[in-house]
Amino acid sequence: MRVLLYLGVGNPAINAARMSIELNKNSYAYLIPVVVGVQALLAFTLIWQIGIWPTIHFNALAEKTCLIASLWVTLVTVALLWRYKKPLIQQKKKREWPKLVLGVFIASGVVLVHLFAAAIYLTSAVPGSYISTYEYSPSGRYSCSGIKVFDAQLNKRIKVCQPGGNYGGGQARVDKRSGPLGIVVTSSALL
Repeated sequence: MRVLLYLGVGNPAINAARMSIELNKNSYAYLIPVVVGVQALLAFTLIWQIGIWPTIHFNALAEKTCLIASLWVTLVTVALLWRYKKPLIQQKKKREWPKLVLGVFIASGVVLVHLFAAAIYLTSAVPGSYISTYEYSPSGRYSCSGIKVFDAQLNKRIKVCQPGGNYGGGQARVDKRSGPLGIVVTSSALL
């Protein structure tokens, strides 16, 4: 009986405290911060997806580093799962193990791409601009309409969303901020 009382089973004071904690989850003091937090997360995601993400472009080194880091995170995660959750993993059939590894690789890749994009956005500080020929790029299901221009620093064609000006001039001026991992397009205008 002492063990049960020590654990709080049968103790009215501890049971009342547990009930008050459970009831607090239904109170406004708990509900309002949760709702505000979820709304802030949704607003940040929307701002990131519409305003920031289309302006960030990785250089080749950042792309390779992100891919290699994703592979290392996958290997470490699978090793930790194997070390600490071995019975859980051994319950799975052997044909499901590649699915687990691939799922961890994809999840770590998504997280690391967004972390690298945030690093590019925050570390790009050197302003610059260039004039280049462009070709029109229509909008798709998940992309904006804009122009495709060749960026010499990245050594590839990049898409610039919604440039200012009238199409037909054949050239565009692109203003950007450069950093060690890539560039952030700040503005563009058709000439």
